[in-house]
Amino acid sequence: PFWAWNSTLDPDQLREQIDIFKEMGLGGFNMHVRQGLETPYLEKDFMDAVRACCEKAEKEEMYAWAYDEDRWPSGCVGGKLTTDIRYRMRYLFMTVKCLDSTSDMGKAYTEGTPFYLGAFAVTVDDNGFMTDYTAVSPDAAGDNVRYFYCMTKMDGEPRFNYQTYADTMSKDAMDKFIELTHEVYKKEVGEHFGKSLPAFFTDEPQVARVGLLSSGFSDEDATLPFTLDLPDTFRAEKGYDLCTRLPELFFASCTDVAKKTRYDYYGHISERFCSAFADNIGDWCERNGVMLSGHALGEDTLYENVLGGYESMRLYKKMQLPGIDCLFADKNFTAAVQCRSVVNQCGRDAMLSELYGVTNWNFDFRGHKFHGDWQACLGVTVRCQHLAWQSMKGEGKRDYPASIFYQSPWYREYKYVEDHFARLNTALTRGTNSKRVAVVHPLGTYWMEIASYAETRPVCNEIDKRFKDLAEWLITGMIDFDYLSESLLPELCPEGSAPLKVGKMSYDAVVVSDCVTLSEHTVKVLEQFKAAGGKLIFVGNTPKMCDAVASERACALTEGCEIIPLAKTAVRKALEAYTDIELRDENGEKPEHFMHTEREDNGRRWVFIAHTVESELRQRAFGNALTVKINGIYEPKVYDTVTGDIRTPEFEHKNGKTVIYCYLYSYDSLLLALDKTE
Repeated sequence: PFWAWNSTLDPDQLREQIDIFKEMGLGGFNMHVRQGLETPYLEKDFMDAVRACCEKAEKEEMYAWAYDEDRWPSGCVGGKLTTDIRYRMRYLFMTVKCLDSTSDMGKAYTEGTPFYLGAFAVTVDDNGFMTDYTAVSPDAAGDNVRYFYCMTKMDGEPRFNYQTYADTMSKDAMDKFIELTHEVYKKEVGEHFGKSLPAFFTDEPQVARVGLLSSGFSDEDATLPFTLDLPDTFRAEKGYDLCTRLPELFFASCTDVAKKTRYDYYGHISERFCSAFADNIGDWCERNGVMLSGHALGEDTLYENVLGGYESMRLYKKMQLPGIDCLFADKNFTAAVQCRSVVNQCGRDAMLSELYGVTNWNFDFRGHKFHGDWQACLGVTVRCQHLAWQSMKGEGKRDYPASIFYQSPWYREYKYVEDHFARLNTALTRGTNSKRVAVVHPLGTYWMEIASYAETRPVCNEIDKRFKDLAEWLITGMIDFDYLSESLLPELCPEGSAPLKVGKMSYDAVVVSDCVTLSEHTVKVLEQFKAAGGKLIFVGNTPKMCDAVASERACALTEGCEIIPLAKTAVRKALEAYTDIELRDENGEKPEHFMHTEREDNGRRWVFIAHTVESELRQRAFGNALTVKINGIYEPKVYDTVTGDIRTPEFEHKNGKTVIYCYLYSYDSLLLALDKTE
């Protein structure tokens, strides 16, 4: 769990609390700085406490995870980094006001003076869509003139100890972050790296949040992620001057040119952020024998990805142990599948989730098991419970309860929950993951569409809903799948083949759903996959663009392929040949509230089945009979992850299938080990 260091750090008290973690069945702890810490961050007494915990963890055969920030978001060393203006967060600012500014980049860099980028007179039609814009002089005036600046965050905040957040798109700034944080840990406790200290947890790193116009008629200020040298790196990569097209980033416009600008901009800032932050720190961790883990802000939806200015799957590229954040007892299936896909394709050993946060005191063991089970089914094998309080002093007692620690009367019983997941994840980290279906991720199409909210939210909301619906239909239809990230595909899949080999994975069927635009490399790979006999299926809106430019080649990709509507029955029917497990309830119907995952383990096959709808479990006091049909002849065993028992279920072999009969009570899950037999 996150162990909230929120008071004075006393090594003797910390060692006593580590004993409590062990009594609770927990394998370790994240040394997580929270509001209320009284010991100076990263200074001698703090690092002495870290050392004491690493040594205690080693003695108890546990793990002491390092947390890389004073509170969160990660990246500014609790404000120590950003006392230097050069390293402060920057953003693109559009306003109707002409500000005192400079055209001297050096002055903007060292003093934080607003850097002038341009001014434009913007014409908007009666529907709020931009029809034209013209560059004007900086002293121009008028109701329709917008001024654009690269701003430096200057106002301090309590969260950053009255400094500011960092420029996470600047490699120089992030190099300094590593020097002030990771190198300090290396100097003080580096001998524990890769041993009792396995990883650094990075928490919600981000760029300046996207703040678009409420409508094309609005004269409010608006913001986007930016940094001073972004126009130069953008021009070098994309071949044109972004600063001549700035209004296209904020105002809705139906022109292909504007859509291309937005597509290129969001792709570029994602690459800048992911390379400067996650790649940079991941490379340092690789060199120093420790893992980078944690998660970024807003993995849940396409909209949240855009607000955060990055692509989730791209962020995980250099993370040795990628993770997600799942709070509020929400079911974020897409967030989990995005992360799991990179874990599978890059051959990572495990996947983390920060879970159970913001659930309050009435969140009981049923909730812990249900939400842990569905996340395990979608790849989570390292559980970071949110939150365990070192102390209830001051604000600590109001810090996102419940405390999963000694303050809760049930803490000595928590081993009952953790032993279940320890047994389960022993199976789910063995062997290799098996998937036959891949879905091309549609974020690029979303980038192309989003601008002022009133004009673009209807189409963007529809894209997001269809993205979520498709994932749920496949998961509850027993069709396990991975996403394909277009930004990772060139490295993981240089050439197409059938099956489609993407890193460590191979896929027999590829689904393209609601991707109006695809990258040129994706089109090439799918052409080759189709030519080699691979099953290529198009769902909903079909490609018409290549890298956001109208393309006959993209349109031709659908020729000879199956094109189906975005409807649950049609999607499942098109892919039913790519799953070999079927569930039936006592009425002979296929239930809609189960999911599964499988692993191949040196000839043994593991199958895990979990519930997906908790409200139904709370209403149904008992459970239901379940018939599990699996292609192939197997000798099945039930591995009871709650009791530790192993037993043979009732089963038979029929028509080349193994048919297993079982009864699942509310909140039960099922782990099967299948060994081939005659």
